[in-house]
Amino acid sequence: MHDISQNLVDIKATLHTAMQQLNQGVGGVLFCIDGQGVMQGLLTDGDVRRALLKGVTLDDNVSAAMNRQFVKGDALAPREQSIKLLGPVVRHVPLVNKAGQPVDMVSWSEMWRLPVTTPSLSGNELKYVIDCIETVWISSQGDYIDKFQDAFAAYHGGGEALSTSSGTTALHLALVALGIGVGDEVIVPNISFGASANVVIHAGAKPVFVDIDPETWTLDVHALEGVLTSRTKAIMPVHLYGHPCDMDPIVAFAREHGLKVI
Repeated sequence: MHDISQNLVDIKATLHTAMQQLNQGVGGVLFCIDGQGVMQGLLTDGDVRRALLKGVTLDDNVSAAMNRQFVKGDALAPREQSIKLLGPVVRHVPLVNKAGQPVDMVSWSEMWRLPVTTPSLSGNELKYVIDCIETVWISSQGDYIDKFQDAFAAYHGGGEALSTSSGTTALHLALVALGIGVGDEVIVPNISFGASANVVIHAGAKPVFVDIDPETWTLDVHALEGVLTSRTKAIMPVHLYGHPCDMDPIVAFAREHGLKVI
């Protein structure tokens, strides 16, 4: 839900006041309300320019320039439904309550919002976080770290597991543990997160970018041969946007050429 308090302007305010308000970074739109807070019109700088060309002055009221034929949505409707009201001409849609008062809005930018991922918090996550805070184990030690490491190791058939503070530090630690450093090269996909290449540089080695498969957007095993050199020491495939890499041929290629897979 957006805070639209700065987008509200009284229809009796001057256009000069409205223009100052538009310059305050309110997304280029004002919702014009009457004394009861009911929306009577919508105002953009384009509306103001058109009104001035018709002889309206900046000392006139907002009501002289506002667009009275605006599109509005129901504040209680699903957001997806409200976004469908947007279009090439309709860039902002106020969402009003039963009294006709604007309480929220959707804008053109929301049509292009593509979240990388949505976290799944349907289990005991909140319960465990609260427990960590209440027992003050919120840093690098504690029961949950030990439990996670033991469970992770068991899932992979035994051995040892070590938790790190982030995926970036885990990748860097893996490179250092494998002895990869100055003069070495590590193959990484050319579409990934910055950490993939950054950690290679941080270890003193050189990231070598390889193309991705057009279907999966993950490392293209067929492109590996073209970037392989005598300095290549490892391949760092990245599972992207929920789609795993085709690991079998990558691992086979690595074994054939004596490379590590991170």
